[in-house]
Amino acid sequence: MPTHAFAGYPTRYLHAEPDSHSDPVQQLIWGDWVGFLGEESGEWARVRGRNENGWIKKDQLQDERLLEVDFVDVGQGDGALVVTPDNELLLVDAGRFGNMLFYLSWRFDLPSDEPVAFRSAVISHSDQDHYGGFAGLFAEPDFTFGTLYHNGLVERAGARLLGERKKHGKISYLTDLILDDASLRQRLADVAFIGRKRYPGMLRDAVDAGRIGAFQALTATDGFLPDYEEDQDLRIELLGPVPETIDDRRAPRPALVR
Repeated sequence: MPTHAFAGYPTRYLHAEPDSHSDPVQQLIWGDWVGFLGEESGEWARVRGRNENGWIKKDQLQDERLLEVDFVDVGQGDGALVVTPDNELLLVDAGRFGNMLFYLSWRFDLPSDEPVAFRSAVISHSDQDHYGGFAGLFAEPDFTFGTLYHNGLVERAGARLLGERKKHGKISYLTDLILDDASLRQRLADVAFIGRKRYPGMLRDAVDAGRIGAFQALTATDGFLPDYEEDQDLRIELLGPVPETIDDRRAPRPALVR
């Protein structure tokens, strides 16, 4: 018997007994992960799905995993979990509070025997209703993140929240983009840079806890999210921010990162 399968189309139910007339204990939607528990009764198998144990007909399961995109109700802001057909995990924003942590704790049935490894995560920009929920995720010992992508703008202590600006014609551009892993880690090691700012403080805490493998800034000029380029089956295109070159430096307009 295989170790797992996926719920068939359109919805399926787990039952208390290997009998379609027995009480349903959980509803599954198309593509839900189902783990086999090693018991069979004719055409039925005992499984675990959506954190419940029950019986399901084997012909109601499928071998293929779907592309899963879960938009989580985080209140104001955004948050989405992407699970690829190859079972890679990608997180895009996490809201402001603990909604994403509560959902993922349920989704992966924490505490887990093995860490839940996200291949990557994206913080679209440093407004609290998009990044705040990552604080709880970075503090969760069962979660690790391979690469954290951001837009290159990192708030810091001092009078200039997002760093130096340069006026070009009638437009004022932000010029202090923090683009690579080494540059951001160097800034996060500087107490004066962080001050009491929540966003860089959260990133520093994640680094100290060993939760993040690497940082990388991305803009529309990069074209696609790494590992999801144009020649891949699953493609994720980058639409913003759109930087311009000012004195040989990439510089987005402030309005493009709100």
